[in-house]
Amino acid sequence: MKKLITLLVVTLLFLVMKPNQTFASHLAGAEITYAPTGIPLQFLVKVAVYRDCLGIPVDPSYPVCYQSALLGLNGTFTVNQVSVDSVGSSPCVVAQATCPLSLGDIEIYRFEGIVDLPAQTTDWYFFWSSSARNSAITTLQFPGSLTTHALLNNLDAPTNSSPVFSNPAYTRFCVGNFFNYVQQASDPNGDSLVFSLVNAQEGNPCPTPFTDVTYAPIISADPLAVNGALYTGLYPFSSITPIIIDPATGTMQFTPLAQQVAVIALKVQDFRNGIQVGEVVRDIQVKITAQCKFIQPGFAPGTIGGSTVGGVSGGFVPVNCNDRTIILPLDTLYPIQCASAIPSDFRTLAPYGTPNPVISVTPLTCANGYTDSLVITFLNPLSAG
Repeated sequence: MKKLITLLVVTLLFLVMKPNQTFASHLAGAEITYAPTGIPLQFLVKVAVYRDCLGIPVDPSYPVCYQSALLGLNGTFTVNQVSVDSVGSSPCVVAQATCPLSLGDIEIYRFEGIVDLPAQTTDWYFFWSSSARNSAITTLQFPGSLTTHALLNNLDAPTNSSPVFSNPAYTRFCVGNFFNYVQQASDPNGDSLVFSLVNAQEGNPCPTPFTDVTYAPIISADPLAVNGALYTGLYPFSSITPIIIDPATGTMQFTPLAQQVAVIALKVQDFRNGIQVGEVVRDIQVKITAQCKFIQPGFAPGTIGGSTVGGVSGGFVPVNCNDRTIILPLDTLYPIQCASAIPSDFRTLAPYGTPNPVISVTPLTCANGYTDSLVITFLNPLSAG
């Protein structure tokens, strides 16, 4: 009888809890970008919205606010959904397949709309906001609303385009592994980009200013959890190593300390001739899991250290005597982070066991922060044998 009662209680709890999980808040990040249409003062505005597939659906359209404090003008326009896609698993972390397409746990919804601005000024802001930030986030005290913005200076740059990204604003990491998180941002106009970490935003900003989120206290396992210290935009989650960002490339470096669901707010400013002509603030949800997927590093079949081909173990890389540089192809199933290629990971022996130090290792090409070929340069020229 005791077992039966326990089973009934568990079943009732499941029935009570399940609706809350199915209809929970859903937003896992967002960003706004824009580009001129060719018509004076008219811009195509794009909004990317990231949805947790366990949450409620997104709307088919959203209002976007535009405002200028200098001109005292504001208004709204509508962006409509144009596509949806899934964020697949990252190379190091396997995502639980909860989306309809079974490609992960997050979907990207893309929206577009046209805005006709009434004048030229240096401070046109585009704001998008929703009250459904993902409740699974652990580094915010009240993960309720999500706000993101883009800035346009169409006085100094009447046809400016915002910075754009080639990788999604959602990713996964694991505890104890050192990461180089590459942002993959570029500017269609060739403007100079400056990257920084800022506080995430919330609230309904139109026509009032946006506000910073309220961060949660740092977890007790973190040495920085002293005197009730809170997470910040500069320290958005617990890390064994300092969280740093390269202002020129946007590459972040860190080593997650614990399992968390956190928010990174990344600001990208674009400058032309020393004048800021635009910026975007990207709201990025990151999921830190217990451990990474084990990946055995490997080289392409048929190369040095590669898998057996035609009954012959290993292989070769074609070089000439006195060459100091070779191209080493990797197994394309397991690419590596471009920023993680360093000389100390490689050791080379000349004939009779004499070391030939590697002085540089650089990616041949990078796609979304990963490479499948390395250019290796040796201290001494290669010799026969």
